[in-house]
Amino acid sequence: MIDIVLQIIAVLAIFIIATHFISKRKNVQTYWHIVSMIKSKRFIPLLDRFVVFKKALSFFATLGLISGFGIIAIDFLYAKKAKTKLKRIAILIFSFLVLYLLFYFGVSAMFENPLTNSPRELMSAFFAIGGFALFTFYFLADHAFYVISRILIGEKSCAGVAPVIPGVQLPNVPISVPLYAWIPLFFILIIHEGFHGILARRHKIPIKSAGVLLFGLLPIGAFVEPDDKYMKKVSERKKLEVFSAGPTSNLVSAVIFLLAMSLVMLPLFSSLNDNLAGIKKQSITELQIADVNQTISFCNQEFKSSAYGVMQKGMVLEKVNDVDVNIYEDVAEQLSKTWKKPTSFELLDKNSGKITKVTLQSNELGKFGFDINEVVDPNYKFPENYELILLLRAIFFGILIWFFMLSLAAGMLNFMPIEPFDGGKIAKIMFVPYLSFMKKTVKEKELWIQGFLWKIFLVLLFLNILPMFL
Repeated sequence: MIDIVLQIIAVLAIFIIATHFISKRKNVQTYWHIVSMIKSKRFIPLLDRFVVFKKALSFFATLGLISGFGIIAIDFLYAKKAKTKLKRIAILIFSFLVLYLLFYFGVSAMFENPLTNSPRELMSAFFAIGGFALFTFYFLADHAFYVISRILIGEKSCAGVAPVIPGVQLPNVPISVPLYAWIPLFFILIIHEGFHGILARRHKIPIKSAGVLLFGLLPIGAFVEPDDKYMKKVSERKKLEVFSAGPTSNLVSAVIFLLAMSLVMLPLFSSLNDNLAGIKKQSITELQIADVNQTISFCNQEFKSSAYGVMQKGMVLEKVNDVDVNIYEDVAEQLSKTWKKPTSFELLDKNSGKITKVTLQSNELGKFGFDINEVVDPNYKFPENYELILLLRAIFFGILIWFFMLSLAAGMLNFMPIEPFDGGKIAKIMFVPYLSFMKKTVKEKELWIQGFLWKIFLVLLFLNILPMFL
C-alpha cells in the first residue's frame, strides 16, 4: 500500500509544483504553448454558500492541522497556552497517546511495507509527534535506509519514489495507473483548492480569482487566488486554517469514499454483482493451478513461496478455508479473511483422483506463490453485453478506488513541511516559536526552517530515486 501511495505522491508533487509556479503568471493564459491557465471570478460566489457553517469549518481545519502536524499542532494551538509547564506536558502526553492509538489501530496496517518491515509502533509514534508531515518524511527515510542497505551488500532495490502518470507505463516502474484516473484526479484538485477558498472566505479574505491549469486537455492543477494583502493581515490561527483546509479536504474525501464503497456502493450493486458472479460460475468448470513459483520477485528481491513443492500445476482448487470455491472471486474473498495468517487449501489431483488438504502461511507480501486459471466451458454462451457490463463495472469501481488512493496521497503530500506545499506554509508559522534561542528575525527564521527542511528532503529524495539509475 505505501509503495503505491509514495509513487502517487511523486506525480502529485510535480502537479503541485507546476501549479505553484504557473499560477504566478497572472497575465498569461498559456505557458510553453501546452499549459493553459483558466482564471475566472464566476466560481467565487459558490464558495460563499459554504461559509454559513463557520464553526464547523474552523473545527474541520483545526482537525486537519492536528492530523497534519500531530502534537506539534496541539502544542501550538493549545498546550503552550497552559498556565504551568506541568499542565503543558500533561496535555502533550495525553494527546500523543490518543493520536498513537488512533493511528496504530486505525490505519497503520494500511501502510505496512514488506520491503522494510517498518514496525507499526514506530510509524504510529512518528504520526503522533508530527502527523502526516513527519510521517511522510519518516517513510522516505525508512526506504532510503533500505536502499542504502541493499547497495552495501551489492544488491539492487526498488525506487521509493517515481513519477506515475495515469495512462502512461514508465520503464522500471511496477505501478500502472489507468487512464481514467484523470477523472478523480481532476475532482480532487477542485476539492482541494475549493476548500482553501471556502476557509479564506470564512475569514473574510477576498478571492481575486479561481481556476484550473491544463496540460493540453489534461488537468494538472487548480488554484484559488486569495488577496495577499488581506492574507498578511489576518491572525496566524486564521492563516493556518486556510492553509490546512486543502489537504484536510483530501484526507476527509479519502475516508468518505472508503466508507461509501464499503457501506453504500457495494450493497447497492450487490444484486448486479451476484448476477454477474452467477453467470461466471455457470461458465467456469474448475479452478486450476496454472503455475507454482519457487520464489516471488518483487522490487529486485526474492520472497519464499510456501506453495512450492506442495501444490502442483494442473491440480484443481476446490476449497479454501473449508469453503467451496468456484471462481477467482471466491478465492480472493477467503484469502482476505486470513490475510497473512495460516490458510487451508483443498486440492484435487485429476490424474490420481487424490484429494490433498494443506495449510500454508503467506510470505511478507501476503502471497502463497501460485497462480489460478479459470477453465471456461467452451460450449457456454454468455449473455449479450456481459463483457461490456463487466468493463463498465470495473471502470466505475476503479474510479472510486483511485479517488481514495489519490485523495490520500494528495492529503499526505500537501502536509509535507516544505514549500510550495501547504505544509511548508504551516511549518513556517508553527516552528518559529521553537527557535526563540536564535538571534534572528521572524523572516530569517522562516527562511532557515525551509532551507533546513528542503536539504533533508532533497537528500531523502535522491536516495529514494537512486535505484532508478543503478
